[in-house]
Parts: sequence; C-alpha cells; structure tokens
Amino acid sequence: REYWNLLGQTIVDQLRIPTTPLSTPIRASSLDGNSLTTITHQTAPVKLQVSGNHHEAITFFVFPSPQSPVVLGHDRLVSHNPHIDWKTSVVAWSPYCLLHCLLFANLSAQVPVSSSQTPPDLSMAPFEYHDLQVVFCKDRAASLPPHRPYDCCIDHPPFQQVI
Repeated sequence: REYWNLLGQTIVDQLRIPTTPLSTPIRASSLDGNSLTTITHQTAPVKLQVSGNHHEAITFFVFPSPQSPVVLGHDRLVSHNPHIDWKTSVVAWSPYCLLHCLLFANLSAQVPVSSSQTPPDLSMAPFEYHDLQVVFCKDRAASLPPHRPYDCCIDHPPFQQVI
C-alpha cells in the first residue's frame, strides 16, 4: 500500500494549488485509532524543490494542519533515505541522493555516473560535511561536466606543454 504525502490546506490556499475531489474520502486516524479528519481532496502534481537543486513532482492529499504544513510519506522517505540526526534535528541527504537525485543548476545534461561507482568513505569527515559527498567522489572528480553554451575557449600554442 502506498504511504501518502500530505499538504496543509493553508498552503494549498496561499499558493492557489489546484485540487480535485477524491472519489472516496479517506478517514485519517491517529496511532490509537481515534479519528483525526477526513481527507476529501488531493492536489494536482506539485513541483517540489528541496535544497535548491532537487526537483520532483508529488501529488499531496490536502489536510488541515497548522503544525505540520508538509508531511512526506513513507515511500518518499524510503526512496531518498535521508540521514536524520535526532539530537540536533539535522536532516541530510543520503549518499544515494547526493550521487543520483541532486541536479546542478542549469545543466542541460547530467554527467553520466558509472553504475560501478561506490560512495566515498566519509568515516573521517565530520557529519556536517556528509551532504557534500559528491565533492569527495573520485569517479566524479575524474570526469568533466557537459559542455554548455557559455563555455569559454582557452587558447594555448599548439604542441606546448600546458602547466
């Protein structure tokens, strides 16, 4: 069974996100079985942008919640597997997302990533730097990014060593 993503009614109203009624309303209940609310609408796919460079379209069920305006469902958490430090309330990207999910600003094509690529060992790096795993990846460091229209030519005399 799919686990649902929830979006607060206040945000839906503020951002004027289009919604559609559900054919069958969903009764939302707490862990002890008490009824919390009835969900009657879902959003059109919403383009979610996280950390400035991760984009994905998600459909949300609309619910009344002033405390938690966005709740990502279990399926999203499993697919992205974020690292959560409960003591400091810090959420960091998983090694998988750092290599596969995050896009770099305005790239017309992604750098191909080898399927045999192994994540770098960050055991010696402070936790605060784990979200920068891509910087420590030797495979990615050995390849160049794709050409872009604004690339500049670097002229140097032929047959001379470039230092």
